This record gives sequence, structure tokens and C-alpha cells, in this order.
Amino acid sequence: MKCRILVVVSIAVLLLVGCESEQNNKEVVLVEPNSEGAKIFKKFCSACHAPPRIASHKADEWLNIVNRMQRHRIMKAYNPLNESEKDTLVTYLQKHSVK
Repeated sequence: MKCRILVVVSIAVLLLVGCESEQNNKEVVLVEPNSEGAKIFKKFCSACHAPPRIASHKADEWLNIVNRMQRHRIMKAYNPLNESEKDTLVTYLQKHSVK
């Protein structure tokens, strides 16, 4: 019985480690990767989670999403985006999102 439990726990751990490393290895492909908006997106959005696909949201949704994530950053004691960074990020996201 102990052997069975050990096997099940080992498999579960391996699956979890595999999922985590697979998620961490996914590189987000950015449009205009050298633009200021892309740099801000990559820097700030990857602090807590993998950055989302920009086209997964409509342009008019991004401001609310960025504001919500800004509140999360503050609650987690991460440095928030300043107004210039926030404006640049929202403009970038809206430009490359689903219209």
C-alpha cells in the first residue's frame, strides 16, 4: 500500500513539475518587440503570470484589464506602473488587439 501511494505521489509531482516548466518555457511573441509598449508589457505582465496573448482581448477591454492588474500589483507590493508607462502599455495593447 505504501508503495502504491509513493508511486501516485511521484507521478503527481512529475506532472506538476512538467506543467510548470512547460509554462515557464513559453516565450511570448510580441508585435514590435523593440517598442516601448512591448518592453513594458513583457516586464510588468510577466512579474506575476505569463503575459496573455494581446489578441485575446478587444481594444476597449485593455484599459480595464491594465487597471485591474495595477491594483493587483499594488496589493502584492510590486512597483506599479507610472502614468506614462500605463498609457504607453494601453496604447500598445489596443493597437495590436482584436478591434
